[in-house]
Amino acid sequence: MSGDVSRKNFKPRARLLLQLGDQLIRSENIAVVELAKNAYDADAKKCEVILRNIDDKENGEIIITDDGIGMTPEIVKNIWLEPGADIKELILEGKELPKNFGYTAKRLPIGEKGIGRFGVHKLGNYIEMVTKNVDSTNEVVVKIDWDTFQNTKYLEDANFFVEERRPEIFTGDKTGTHIYIKKIKTIWNDKLYRELHRSLTSLSSPFSKKTDFNVLLRLDIKDTVKQNEWTKNLLTVNDFKEKALWTLNCTISGREITEFSYKFKPWKSMDKLSPRTIDTKSAEYEKVIKSLKNKNGQLDLGFFKIGEIKIEAYLFDLGSKVLSLGLQDKEAFNDFLAVNGGVRVYRDGMRIYNYGEPGDDWLNLDKTRINQPSQKIGNKNILAAVQISRTDSRDLREKTNREGFVEDQAYSIFHDAVQRAIEIFGQLRNIDKQKIRDFYEGSSKTEPVIYDIDELKESVHEKLDHLNSAGKSEKEFIEHKEAIKKELFSSLDRIKQQYIKTNSILLKSAGAGLSLGVVIHEIEKRIKELSQVLEISNENFSVNKVRNLVKSIAKLVENYSVLIANEKKTKLDLKMIIEDAIFNTEFRLKAHKVEILKAFEKSKPIKIRCSLNTLVGVLLNIFDNSIFWLDYHEIKNKKIYIAIKKYDNDEVGIIIADNGNGFALSPENAIQPFVSMKPGGMGLGLHIVNEMVKAYDGKLVIREYKETTDIPKDFSNGAIVELIFRQEL
Repeated sequence: MSGDVSRKNFKPRARLLLQLGDQLIRSENIAVVELAKNAYDADAKKCEVILRNIDDKENGEIIITDDGIGMTPEIVKNIWLEPGADIKELILEGKELPKNFGYTAKRLPIGEKGIGRFGVHKLGNYIEMVTKNVDSTNEVVVKIDWDTFQNTKYLEDANFFVEERRPEIFTGDKTGTHIYIKKIKTIWNDKLYRELHRSLTSLSSPFSKKTDFNVLLRLDIKDTVKQNEWTKNLLTVNDFKEKALWTLNCTISGREITEFSYKFKPWKSMDKLSPRTIDTKSAEYEKVIKSLKNKNGQLDLGFFKIGEIKIEAYLFDLGSKVLSLGLQDKEAFNDFLAVNGGVRVYRDGMRIYNYGEPGDDWLNLDKTRINQPSQKIGNKNILAAVQISRTDSRDLREKTNREGFVEDQAYSIFHDAVQRAIEIFGQLRNIDKQKIRDFYEGSSKTEPVIYDIDELKESVHEKLDHLNSAGKSEKEFIEHKEAIKKELFSSLDRIKQQYIKTNSILLKSAGAGLSLGVVIHEIEKRIKELSQVLEISNENFSVNKVRNLVKSIAKLVENYSVLIANEKKTKLDLKMIIEDAIFNTEFRLKAHKVEILKAFEKSKPIKIRCSLNTLVGVLLNIFDNSIFWLDYHEIKNKKIYIAIKKYDNDEVGIIIADNGNGFALSPENAIQPFVSMKPGGMGLGLHIVNEMVKAYDGKLVIREYKETTDIPKDFSNGAIVELIFRQEL
């Protein structure tokens, strides 16, 4: 038995347009912005938005008028009244439109889904749209009153009013589109209005010097007190740009950052500081910035149709003491950045939402800032615009809900490229920020706690020298003073020693933590190799190889375990320490094809007093830096040179050099905590090395090749580090 087969068509319900407006357009704010974007697509130079009595649902009106090319009757009937019409997609693909459409817009459309017009249904139940095209004599009028369709079941039965008439709004040579909305769905308040003001003023990039499209917003409500409250202190980005201490302008193309300009511009009140500029002529640019790489490796925009990315950014210091140097109204400044801060995206000068909106952390700036709040950039202290071309960025597709791009592979590379540029901005900023802290926030140079304790001891000593001796004999006074000094200094010295001990433990833990990934990685490789050996047939099985592999794993674990052990200082041979460090890095060196030149092997036995865990940790940090940067700069024949140098004053140095491109930072900045040019780096490696060496009365020196002797010429451009200790005789 066979059933009847018949063909059926979809029959959309009349309320579908209302549902689409509510679901696809998230807020009234976005609805108005989408209609303003449609004005841009229509080649309008001006779009005026009037909000009249919007605090009153019965009498509220929203009027949006532009001076664009307008629509012909054919476009109104076949495009505007057809949800999802693909005219914009056809334009982007360069396909020819029907000639009777009269579409003559020169701008490439920002939208492509044909759903922006649903914004009208989000805003109110009565819509009247009047439009006139440049080639038309008459205006086209569309009237939609959803209240009259409450009992209409299907969309095909909801007959809207459409007519042509003699021009009443667009008289003479005027063209454009006028949208009148009443029976508004939402009672607006000051928060909604101010959000819309912020959105419309940021619709075009605030950093562009010239724009051929402007949106004007006007509020007209009967309550004058309320009108004044809603419009009070409505500031724009341009009101704050001059207060930025740091600026960035860069262009990313293909695999490189092709244009770059970083500027530190201290305020006039910061007379102890000098401006600083990093551009394409600077050493930092050639060594680190130029190549577009992040912690995961090379990035290449050329894999997709993304085009050039231009970034303009302004960065602020929100520290209370710093703001006091240049601002009177700190609260207003912070409030503005809390709402307007972030990194926005513009395509052909028009904004792509929701990037840069409050709560949108698309670059993970706030997320990565949690553990390093003073070292990382957050959305609340940056104003930035990312600009791309509509023509060249076809592979970046907007989501249907108008909240950013579809998160595919093209978006991933776009995101990572912008994120890396902002990371570089923050790394350069940290150098200048530390100087601000040193000069204007009372922090000490390198060791705040020890520095402050020593300063306090000096102050106590001075006070005691002026202690009143009235009523006491000279002997009694001296004894009294010495007793006080002993008591106070004993407490201060105890605090100092406790700090040094705690700091030492933390430094060891940090060193071990930085090496932990290497340990696990290398042990895994050796265990895999051991498993392969055990799977070999009996005739080819080698007991000695198994024994050696097991011993190497045991030694590896043993050597790394001492990194966190509380080991006492002993006399240790330098060559033995270096060999242990090389052993711990052996497999990593092989994996990265790095050759070790052991110039120290011919040196006579030299001993220093230290703990094995500390010095091995120091060397591992230095090796780790060299391996990373040799890979980063794609050095073909990677080498690390290690030598021991004996000085006449019983000092001895361990020299470590690589054949890379050298340090991008000055020696002073390279050892500062949280200052780094490494992608994804925390800036603790060399700082930890420096602190560990100082704990044994040694010193870390970053050398230039011309200062050295006996180092092969292959290492003339590379990074050269020397660790100097006192020899134990």
